Amino acid sequence: MFKKDNFPFGFTLALLVTLSVYGIFYLIEIPLHMMFHWFYVSEGTMITTGLSANLIVINYYLNRKANRTSKGIMVLFLLGALYVVVKFFSD
Repeated sequence: MFKKDNFPFGFTLALLVTLSVYGIFYLIEIPLHMMFHWFYVSEGTMITTGLSANLIVINYYLNRKANRTSKGIMVLFLLGALYVVVKFFSD
């Protein structure tokens, strides 16, 4: 399964990694915010951390010369970064 080298696999893998990290942060943030009212992780931080986790995955596939999979990961990374910039930095 992980030896495939195609664009849709990379895009789907990057999407799963991003959503998983975002979900973990979301599930950790809720109880900690209820216990400690000062604890808060913003949505932008959760999305950015989820996208940053893709750097580990893309490094793995670039070292194995899976260029098409890496392109799929990079496209999702760039689309996510564009979303963060438009949503959180535009007026």
